[in-house]
Amino acid sequence: MIPFVDLSAQYINLKSEINTAINNVLHSTNFVLGPEVECFEEEFAAYIGTKYAISVNSAIILPRTSVRMEKVVQLQPIIQSTLIPLE
Repeated sequence: MIPFVDLSAQYINLKSEINTAINNVLHSTNFVLGPEVECFEEEFAAYIGTKYAISVNSAIILPRTSVRMEKVVQLQPIIQSTLIPLE
């Protein structure tokens, strides 16, 4: 079998940064929303070249969020991506 992605190799390179981020969340108990999510949304928006990005906890809530956002942000494109690896 050919592995889709080798997460262990990536983890080794980012171990310190990942562990620090996980410890920050655990110590703050901000498991939902919180500063880490806000930071991710801002960095992801900059990465994809848009003004805003909103993260959701599941693909089920994504269509509902998009419909609500279309009412708020009229005439702006809304891009949906689950960002999950295929198995």
